[in-house]
Amino acid sequence: VVQLSGYQVNFSEPDIIVCDELGTFGIAAKRPRNENGIKRNLEKAVKQINKSGLEGFIALDCSFAVADGQSLTTTTFESAISATKTMLHAFIQSNIANISSIRFGKNVTGIIFTLHIPVTLVDEDWKQTTQLASAYRWSIFPTVTSTDVRLSRVLSFAEQCQRGLFNCA
Repeated sequence: VVQLSGYQVNFSEPDIIVCDELGTFGIAAKRPRNENGIKRNLEKAVKQINKSGLEGFIALDCSFAVADGQSLTTTTFESAISATKTMLHAFIQSNIANISSIRFGKNVTGIIFTLHIPVTLVDEDWKQTTQLASAYRWSIFPTVTSTDVRLSRVLSFAEQCQRGLFNCA
């Protein structure tokens, strides 16, 4: 997704090093298998970013922890997106104590939470499958103040990746 979005990417510690017009930043990518692994994965990601010496953020794919093996069945794609948004926000809220207890340090500017769930769309009578799709949701959790200029980089990156993922102009 990062390369599709026009960024130069190197696979190196913390996990990914990204170059853009403002310079270089790191991304520590984690995929916890369950809710018990959230804090452990975040702490590992913080150590990776700080050890690299780069500023950066954490990309936390919550798909396994939230919906391992699950899928959505609905009549509209909009309702699938809404359900995915609700699931991701509930997950973040249920883990806010773990997230807030972590010392992120000066190099970690935020967390991008992602959730991906397969979707089966059915007709209005719920009798026939009309389409197979995927619902994605991203949510940004800043670890710096809203006035920190580095936060705009996280927001810009997420927006650019969304454009790259969905091939939007």
